[in-house]
Amino acid sequence: MDTERLIIFVIGLVAIAAILFWLYRSNKGDLQALGKRLGLSAPNERIEERVQGRGEGWQSKELEGTFNGQLLQIWQRRIRYNPLPRQENIKIYTMVVRPVAATISLPQIVIEPRLRGELLDVRFGDMPEVDLDDDEFRASFRVTATDSAAAARLCNDDVRAAILDLRRRWIGGRTGSLTALADMSGFGWIEIGAQKIAFLIPGTPMPSLAPKIAEAATVLGRIANLA
Repeated sequence: MDTERLIIFVIGLVAIAAILFWLYRSNKGDLQALGKRLGLSAPNERIEERVQGRGEGWQSKELEGTFNGQLLQIWQRRIRYNPLPRQENIKIYTMVVRPVAATISLPQIVIEPRLRGELLDVRFGDMPEVDLDDDEFRASFRVTATDSAAAARLCNDDVRAAILDLRRRWIGGRTGSLTALADMSGFGWIEIGAQKIAFLIPGTPMPSLAPKIAEAATVLGRIANLA
């Protein structure tokens, strides 16, 4: 490598390091501002977990505390759905997490926009859908679970109504292919399992998400009361 190429290489490394440092500072500032709005603070221990299954990546706990009288955590998930290593296309989600008692172990349940679930089925295989006998809810969402009875109990009439109300305010009350795409890209989904009930909202944790996080936490609280 000649001197000119070496200089260009070093400048490139410095530029990448500067960008990564700027992103780190920006993300840290957003987390601090979001925590201030919600009354949450950085955890004593920042936990990181591997995510595998319908996509691969990592998730980390960023904030925690009490919100409206309930324990609440904010995690950040980075995940990619494309199995080809050269096509990273990493998606970032803000996870609003309602922890449940250690004595409770919840079955795996996913409540997600119907189009999102169907597209992931094509790539990763079909998931068993739970029939909740609710045509309005089924038109926009589907529930998959390892325990259909538990899914029906945790996704009862009140919970389904709350999710549909949230969808009307976040996305709109219309149906059709464009709205289904909006559901998939803008609404997020709910995961239940083990000691966590989580609402995943597209985007990095930032102050502008505080209203959505507050509304998502209310829905999670309804589910937690049934656990």
